[in-house]
Amino acid sequence: RGLELQVAIRNDRTTTTLPEDGSLFGPSNDRLVSIRNSATVYTVGARILPLPALMLRASLATGELPPTISQFQTQSVVHTDTSNGPVDPKRGDRRIGLDGTWTESIGGSHSVRPTHAQTLTLGVVLNPDGGGGPRVSLDYSRTLQTGEIVPFYLSAAQLLAAEADYPDRVIRAPLTTADVAAGYTAGRVTSLDTSVINAGRSVVETIDGRFDWRLPAVTWGDVRLYGAVTWQPTFREYGGPGR
Repeated sequence: RGLELQVAIRNDRTTTTLPEDGSLFGPSNDRLVSIRNSATVYTVGARILPLPALMLRASLATGELPPTISQFQTQSVVHTDTSNGPVDPKRGDRRIGLDGTWTESIGGSHSVRPTHAQTLTLGVVLNPDGGGGPRVSLDYSRTLQTGEIVPFYLSAAQLLAAEADYPDRVIRAPLTTADVAAGYTAGRVTSLDTSVINAGRSVVETIDGRFDWRLPAVTWGDVRLYGAVTWQPTFREYGGPGR
């Protein structure tokens, strides 16, 4: 009775063009890089009136938020101090700078992806047509956002200690015969990546109530009573590595 269904699908494609060097101070347009992302989002909704004075409704919607230019903008720092640098557990806790220069990627990253969100809404409406009395509605919604772009809170030393969890963020030279003879289990570190990562997550729950009552007309005008209230029982955020 009074059943209505809604389905909507949309595909978004974004292209971001920025300097390849990622400099934050006077970037050059000599070398540009284009980063492309695509996402398909949808909305599914339904409502029904099991009784003339009662309406039930529900919906599920998804969304995507593409990275900003600053979140793409990466910088490479070359460390040339051979006496400094974090220790490498796979090379006898030897400081990585002693084996030569190494590069650290900081700031944004060309590999970050759009943030994904999903919202589930359930609601009930009393006296939906508002005739003969007040119209009252109560809706619950839960939004889950995943893949949020957050800083990589691990330091270079912590990254080396947790290399098994982030193998693509530690770049090494091939293991040489001299390395094996020295008892090392991996080649020297040439690059570390401590740039941003898609690892954040947040959950938000809200309850919305609305009241609307248009009183019977009188000779001197119309009277309408209405109000709205929102309660947010849950707002949790989860950080990335190191948080």
